[in-house]
Amino acid sequence: MRWRIAASAGFLWLIPAVVFGQTPGLPIDRDGFNVNLYVSAGQPVLTHDAETVWSSVGGLDIVPGFGLRLGYRWHRVGLEGGFDITGANPRGRDGLGGGVYLMALLRVAPEHRFDPTIGVGFVREGLLADFNAGEFPLETIARNPDEPGLAGEAGTFGNGIRVDAGGNIGLSRTWNVTINGMADFLWFGTASYNDAEHSLQEKGVSVWPRVAVGLRWNP
Repeated sequence: MRWRIAASAGFLWLIPAVVFGQTPGLPIDRDGFNVNLYVSAGQPVLTHDAETVWSSVGGLDIVPGFGLRLGYRWHRVGLEGGFDITGANPRGRDGLGGGVYLMALLRVAPEHRFDPTIGVGFVREGLLADFNAGEFPLETIARNPDEPGLAGEAGTFGNGIRVDAGGNIGLSRTWNVTINGMADFLWFGTASYNDAEHSLQEKGVSVWPRVAVGLRWNP
């Protein structure tokens, strides 16, 4: 967990140095293939059995993470896919999360220097952490549990829709700083427990808002 936070802080420290070290006024070409590396932070708002699972270990605080996007942009539209790697630290213990997504993009004003863009698409997210014996709420995966939960890694998985809005600040012909706000609307339907995947008894839609800052390369 500490190395993820340190890496994120270092990345954020680098961005202003790159921004203010560039010569303004250079023409920017944002069409074509691009690669975007970013850091993010946000707190999941969980419901139903997903909330029960994580409340049993103190709930989830603000979750730091980083990710990589690969995309292609035309004049008004684009397509992006990528992955997120996140931390999860209920009650201070280490945890890990991950997600993959694919989004269609609409560039609201590609001629504008900020290049405002909105996106929507499919996302799958998972969050895992170590649970002590008796912590995992077995009633979320069994109607009448007759034994206490075992110790081990457990968590929740969900599918949903990602909504994204943001833009970028041009640094040079090929580099941009990106700023995005995104929200994942997730249907947490399964839980991982005792090295197996189980269906949750009460499923529901949760929301995971995040802010991301990154550096994009347009080769």
